[in-house]
Amino acid sequence: MTGGRAAAAPPGDLLRDWSLTVDGEPWSGHMSTVWPVRDGRGRERVLKVTDAHHPPTGEAAALRAWAEVGAPVVDVLDSRGPALLLDRLDATRDLASVPDEAEASGALADVLAGLRGVRAPAEVPRLADELRRMSASIRTHREQVPQLLTAEADRALGVLADLVVELEDPAAELELLHLDLHYLNVLAPCGQDGWVAIDPLPHAGFREVEVVAALRNRWDDATADGAPDAALRRRLEVLCERAGSTGTVPVSWPRRSRWTTCCGWCRATPARCSCRPTTCSPVGDRPSGRWCRGAAPGRATTARLTGHAPGRGTR
Repeated sequence: MTGGRAAAAPPGDLLRDWSLTVDGEPWSGHMSTVWPVRDGRGRERVLKVTDAHHPPTGEAAALRAWAEVGAPVVDVLDSRGPALLLDRLDATRDLASVPDEAEASGALADVLAGLRGVRAPAEVPRLADELRRMSASIRTHREQVPQLLTAEADRALGVLADLVVELEDPAAELELLHLDLHYLNVLAPCGQDGWVAIDPLPHAGFREVEVVAALRNRWDDATADGAPDAALRRRLEVLCERAGSTGTVPVSWPRRSRWTTCCGWCRATPARCSCRPTTCSPVGDRPSGRWCRGAAPGRATTARLTGHAPGRGTR
């Protein structure tokens, strides 16, 4: 969640019905607003309300499904429509604040490992629909930005199309995905050690795509030694190994993730970008409010690369 826009007042009916008192300044993101609150017994909580123009995400159902198996996620204390009453975590301690990138990536991988293997509730969207949106976004960028490499775009679209087919196989077992598990979305509990996932964009799909969000963050670390492709590959290897996966990781995966993330940035500043992974940085403004998300390899390919068997291991 990132701040920026002005926040409205918290819904009065929720404050009344849940016996809440606002306890600080709100934090507004692209999809929701969070208010620090205290309950009737003075305990620190947060009230999160998703913006009315966003479709339901199934966040409450997803967090509860993970909590039932002891996964490291923020506790849902109550929910009503787009509103969630959550346990308060330490907003000053996220994985982006951990100086050592390898340590932060290892901790993120441990959280990722704790989320895996949970069957997706019926309330969460299907990943196939999100991949169709991604494909449409890539096609739009390819038409509007001549600097984009057509072959790279076609390759990414082919990966997405293959994955949609596999996701829609009636025999596929779809796992609950966080889909936005990056370094800012893992916080420490107040006054305690450990790490907890927040702000999921829950989807039902194949777990290999979960690593993409982490590849798009801590970009300064990836470019520090002038070899971002190698840095992203090392990061991906840490994520796969610590999350319980094995196998080699091809250069094409982080490069492809980088390219699809770059699309929105290139649209804003095409003169500064050649869309070569070693020269294009996925940073900058989001003029359209949305970047296309990074693509992962097809399910069968990633199963071989990471040691996952397709459609197995949900609990």
